[in-house]
Amino acid sequence: MQAKLLRVLEEGEVERVGGDKPIKVNVRVVVATHRNLEDLVKQNAFRRDLFHRVYVFPLRLPPLRERPEDFQELAAHFARQVAAQNGWKETIVAADAIVDLRKYGWPGNVRELRNVVERLHLAGGRRNYYRCGCSVDSSYFGFGGGRVRQLRCRGSNRHAGGTHGGV
Repeated sequence: MQAKLLRVLEEGEVERVGGDKPIKVNVRVVVATHRNLEDLVKQNAFRRDLFHRVYVFPLRLPPLRERPEDFQELAAHFARQVAAQNGWKETIVAADAIVDLRKYGWPGNVRELRNVVERLHLAGGRRNYYRCGCSVDSSYFGFGGGRVRQLRCRGSNRHAGGTHGGV
């Protein structure tokens, strides 16, 4: 695959599967990875020539846990996006929910946040348990009056919001 991508970048052409001639293309490529490409080049797991083609303007985008100031805007964006994609009523992310959800480590980064927002929409008014190990009452996202009732992460006895029992 790396050789094919390098050919596209160097020669500006691709070949269709089953095609008999190359097709000229004019493309710009944005490469995103959570891996250190320089280390992969040293380990011969990534082509050096391809590395120099794609490593033109490196940007580091920190993970969600390192940019808490973006959390509220991202959660609100995903709430609007999920509602629009599914024809659901748009909901508002409660401010106190943002405070508590910022404390979670978000190993799945922004994708996990989007999935959590969608799960909370799907939960309606019911408590929702999801794989990241937290339970969040769906009122975090405007259901049931918009008040935070409960957040508890695995390995923690801490609850946010109301006085409801354990998970």
